[in-house]
Amino acid sequence: MKAWRWVLLSLLLILLVALAWRELSRDPGYVQIIWRGYSIESSLVIGVGLIVGAWLALKVLIGLLLFPFRALSRRSRRVARRRLAEGVLAAHHGQHARAQRLLRKAAGNEYVQTAALVTAVVAADACDDQAGAEALLTELDAHDPTEATLLRGRRWLAAGDAQATLNAVDSLPEPLLPAAIRLKIEALLDLNRAREAQTLLPELRRSKSLPEVVMAELDAKVASALLVAADSRDSLRTELGNLSKTLRQHPEVVFAYARSAQRLGQAELADDAIEGSLSRQWSEALVAIYGLAGNLPHATRLKRAEGWLAQHADSPALHVTLGRLCREDGLWGKAEAYLQAALQFDARADAWEELAATLAAQGEEARARKALQNALRVQRGEVPAPLPNRPRVAAAAPQAVLESRSSMGVPMLPLEASPDR
Repeated sequence: MKAWRWVLLSLLLILLVALAWRELSRDPGYVQIIWRGYSIESSLVIGVGLIVGAWLALKVLIGLLLFPFRALSRRSRRVARRRLAEGVLAAHHGQHARAQRLLRKAAGNEYVQTAALVTAVVAADACDDQAGAEALLTELDAHDPTEATLLRGRRWLAAGDAQATLNAVDSLPEPLLPAAIRLKIEALLDLNRAREAQTLLPELRRSKSLPEVVMAELDAKVASALLVAADSRDSLRTELGNLSKTLRQHPEVVFAYARSAQRLGQAELADDAIEGSLSRQWSEALVAIYGLAGNLPHATRLKRAEGWLAQHADSPALHVTLGRLCREDGLWGKAEAYLQAALQFDARADAWEELAATLAAQGEEARARKALQNALRVQRGEVPAPLPNRPRVAAAAPQAVLESRSSMGVPMLPLEASPDR
């Protein structure tokens, strides 16, 4: 509270005391209490003072009687909070078994029971203790059904059962908690029901429960799903037009738009969107799909992509894209050079696949097969094997030189053999 308010309240209190003293000094009042033949007489001020004193004495007496119980309760809460803190820290350090033991003990106190059980379930899931997680969820269900339902929903969503998650969230009472709304949005997106998910975004935004950065990412995820679901060029343009300028420039949204445009045979729209987005913010995912579809000439695409090399010479995705564009234009040497450079930066499966296609187009079937095997190895997390050496072209066998003789029958050297001689 500000200082001027304290001053104002103090002045008001002084004024009230002065008025009360003025009135009591004129007439102190009279109080008489009669009980079982006993009579107590006093002035009003003394009577009120006795009543207040008796109330304070009673309160002190009750406090002294309850002090041992309150001390035990405070100690129990202090121990529970310490165990909860230690359990959370143990889970953070990866000591999930120890975390579960500490959190189960902390759950014995009702003040931290919900937090302890929720964290214990997360720790059990982290060490793949399904039986322990289910037992904890059953215990949590008896104490806080809403939290138990949210946890089950998250576990089902992580397991790929979005419909079970959606059913669980729909069973919760209204109004839904922000965490439940977000969980429902994610389940709807997994079920390809982006339009329904979009209707929940305003309510989640009004709750102000998520940081703006997280909310923006969720908006982009929903917008991307709407673009992916477009089934025609007109619907794709409509969906893009309904988005805000900020969302239209989000890399994830641009990626979804470009993929949908390529799928619908509108490669020029995809290329324009990718080029515009890369001019604002570099994205490996976007440059990786640049020029993937359509029958447009690659010369312009190749020139634009090679222009990006000046600032992004260490981009594996850019080198793979350049290798693909060169391969499709029949520039085998450049294609192989770009792809080998991409492999120097990162052993990518798509780089090995493009290299296999480049080698196969040149008739090097053995090396192409080895490159394709390396693509599979990289996808499995294995180390790729080196390619066999390029086969050498066999030298041409020397042709037999016919013996030449002069008109006199004398053998002549090859340089001397001439029709003029």
